[in-house]
This record gives sequence, structure tokens and C-alpha cells, in this order.
Amino acid sequence: MVSTENLMYIRHNELSYISAMDKDEIKALDIFNDAMPEAASTDDFEQILAMNEFRPVDENAILYYREFSKEEHRYIFSFDVARFFEDMKSIERRIEQAKEWLIVKNDDLAKSQKSRQLDVVNKEAKKMLAKKHLKKIIEIEIEPYTVTVKNNKGNDREVNTFRIKYVLNLNEKLEEQRLNGLTCFISNMSEEHCSAVAIIDYYRQKNKVEEAFHEIKSYINLRPIHLSRTERVKAHVSICMLSYFLLNDMEVQLKNTDSGLSPKSVFEEFAKCQVDQIMVKSTKQTNFQITEPTFVQIQLLKSLGVDKLIEQKYVKQVLKKVQN
Repeated sequence: MVSTENLMYIRHNELSYISAMDKDEIKALDIFNDAMPEAASTDDFEQILAMNEFRPVDENAILYYREFSKEEHRYIFSFDVARFFEDMKSIERRIEQAKEWLIVKNDDLAKSQKSRQLDVVNKEAKKMLAKKHLKKIIEIEIEPYTVTVKNNKGNDREVNTFRIKYVLNLNEKLEEQRLNGLTCFISNMSEEHCSAVAIIDYYRQKNKVEEAFHEIKSYINLRPIHLSRTERVKAHVSICMLSYFLLNDMEVQLKNTDSGLSPKSVFEEFAKCQVDQIMVKSTKQTNFQITEPTFVQIQLLKSLGVDKLIEQKYVKQVLKKVQN
């Protein structure tokens, strides 16, 4: 986290650091207006980047950067083209979802059978806007009115309810769009020790580590750990790490085959090949055997270079372990 206290601690202890700033911190920078003075659109983002002196990181031109220096800090603004398009879609999607919510809510309010409370309606609407990060972009006005309904005796009675009106604040929308695809890295490392591109790469490597831990915790089921002894917990984590490395290697090999398959889909196919337990009632003998691999499964094993696993000697080892 970038804070004054953290920066003072780093300076006092003469540490080197690279950190990414959050959106509020970026907006608070006076150099933000120099880096991105106006919002880019999907049609003119390349011109906007060129006018604001952003340079491509490499020949692929999918990542751009511009560097600023202030006191002993370096600020590297990074513009990710793919994320920019995702952010542009995200804001439009959130606005449409908010509009749909307001339509449904107004319809519900119009059909009220009992009087509604203003503070409750206001709280619900603001909670929805906050959840979709649209509090500044969509401005609401709650208008009271009455509807006539029938009571249990068939007599007319009036119910106090509300209608939510909204206005789209285009200036606030454009202000948010200035941050689309944008990241700002702050560092005290000198240009001689670490270039702007290297700083961006270092942080992207951090993201890869975070993605790896996410996969380990979710897909490979690191948690929950129903163990208490230290050595057993370490063994469990080590197995999960090995599983992740094997998963990565499997993904690379599948890409090389141009099969379009993911490790998950391959595992689902392999799961159909199981160890079967066969019991003969008359003799009470139990035998184990492996389901005959299908043509598809054999081809997948060959593409991964592990088709030896279905050779008889390996099958026997597996069955022996099952029996024990």
C-alpha cells in the first residue's frame, strides 16, 4: 500500500521498492492531469496516447508507458490496451445493469400495496449504485406520489410510494474513463538500476505469482487443510505446489498440440477411466481392474508424452497400491 507512513519508513531504512497506486491515489496526483488530461475512447486511444507522449513497451504495442519524476520518486504510468477495452465494456455494462435495476424497482414501487418509506428506498438505491461503483456517474432523485389500491373489503385506499428518477452525469463518466486501462507504478529505484519497462515487468511477474496462488487455492484445492501437525501441513502444500507445476506443464504441452483443450477438460476425460472393483459372490473374491482406456484418452496421453502409464507394468503398480 502506498501511504506517507510507508514511504517514510522505506526512506528511513534505505529500502528499494516498487508499488502500484490505487485509482484514488492516481487521481490525487497532480501529474495525472499531465499523463492523461482527457478520456480516451475506443476510436481515438492511440492518438490520445501519442499526444500524451506514451511509448509502446515493445513492438506488439499492447502496453504503453510514460514516466515522471518528482523529488526522489519515479512515477511510471502504464496503459494496458486489453484492460482498457475491458474497462470500457465494464462501465457500459454497469450502467445498463443499474438502469435495469431502477426500472424493476420503479415497477415494484408502482405496485405497492402498502406505503413505502423514503429512507428505505433511498438506502436501497444508493447501495446498488455503490456496489456498481456508479455513485458519481448516476444521480438519482426520489419523487413521492400516491397510488390507489383496493383493501380487503374492496374499498379504495391511497398508498404513499415513490418513483426513482435518474440522470447520467457524462462529465463524471468521462472522468472515470480517464483511468481505464491505466496503472501507475511508484518506485525509488534509479533509472540506472531499473528502467521503466523493467519496473512494469517486475510488477507483472508479481501478478503471475498472485494468479498462481489463486489457482492453487481454488482449482487445486489447497484449502481447507484438515491437518494440524507442521510436517503434514508442509507435505500437503508441497503436493499442491507440485500439482500446480504439473498443471502448468500440461497447459504448455496442450497448447503445442493446437488441440484447443484445457487441462480441466482433459482431467474430466481422464476421470472416466477408473479403477473398478469386481466381487464374485460365490467365492467372495475381490478383483481390481482399470477401465479400458478409450481411443480419445489414449491420444491425449500420447500428446502429453505419458502414454506409458497404460502399459501393463504401470497398471499393475496402480492396482497393487489400490489393494493395499
